[in-house]
Amino acid sequence: MNINKTTLNNFRASFNEAVKELEKEYEVSIKLGNIQYGDISFTSKIEVTSGGNAEEVAKNRYEDDLKTYGYRYPELKTEHFDDGILYQGQKVRIVGIKPRSPKYPIIYQTEDGKRWKASYQAVQHQLKHYNGSSQ
Repeated sequence: MNINKTTLNNFRASFNEAVKELEKEYEVSIKLGNIQYGDISFTSKIEVTSGGNAEEVAKNRYEDDLKTYGYRYPELKTEHFDDGILYQGQKVRIVGIKPRSPKYPIIYQTEDGKRWKASYQAVQHQLKHYNGSSQ
């Protein structure tokens, strides 16, 4: 095999096709990460996430984010993924946490499916003043 960008793109496509049966059988999502390569070999990370469909995978990732980074954002709860919050006058769902993003670590999704980022302080303020402190 000649290892170059083109063959690795083809490999990625073939890999994604080959794991579809495993995804169905085990109700998981399998994602091939960035590929690093040299003249004679290449490496990549494979991420397997529990969940039978995209919505379930997204919820599981959010719950995992909360378990890992929730101590930094104590106001965020699992219910904010399902029920959403009122943010800037519209109902949104919090769908992710990007802990390496110091300014805008909270990812939310509007009802039309668009994803946006927000500062923790802005979300904290919205939760406190407009959604009640119990959420």
